[in-house]
Amino acid sequence: MFRDIGIQWVPLDNIENSKLSTDSPDNTDQILYREIFSLKADNCSLKLSLADSLQCSNNLQVSITVLTNTIQEKYELIEEINNLHKLNKKLQNELSCEREAFRVEKRNFLNEMYELKEELETKRNSMAVLNTQSVELKKSLYKAQETIHRMGNMFLKLKSMKKL
Repeated sequence: MFRDIGIQWVPLDNIENSKLSTDSPDNTDQILYREIFSLKADNCSLKLSLADSLQCSNNLQVSITVLTNTIQEKYELIEEINNLHKLNKKLQNELSCEREAFRVEKRNFLNEMYELKEELETKRNSMAVLNTQSVELKKSLYKAQETIHRMGNMFLKLKSMKKL
C-alpha cells in the first residue's frame, strides 16, 4: 500500500564502496544530503502508508459495523420467521380442530335431518292412511245416515198406516 510519490531513492547499504565515496568534505556532505533526502522520502512514504492504513482500518471498522448490523437484522428476521412458522402451525392446528368440529356437527345435523325426513315420511303415510280411512268413514256415515233416513221414512209410513 505504498504510494508512488515520484521520489527515487537508492539504498545506502554499502556507502564505502559507492562511487561518491571519497575522503573529500564535499562528497561527505553530498552523501549526508542524499541520506537525509532518502530518510525524508522513507518518512514521507511511511506517513502515507500510515494514513492509508488508518483509512483502511476505519473503512474496515465501518464495514464490520455494517456487517454486524446486517447480521443482527438477519437474525431478527430469522427469529420473526420462526415465530411466524410457530403461529402458522398453531393456526393450522386450530383450523384442523375447527374443521373436525364442523364435520361432526355437519354429520349430526345430516343425521337429525335424515331422522326428521323419515319421521315426516311416516307422518305423511299416516296422514294418507287417515285420509283414506276418513273418506271410508264418511262414505260409511253417509250410507248409515241414508239407511237411518230410509228407516225413518219407513217407520213413518208404517206408523201412518197403523193409524189409518
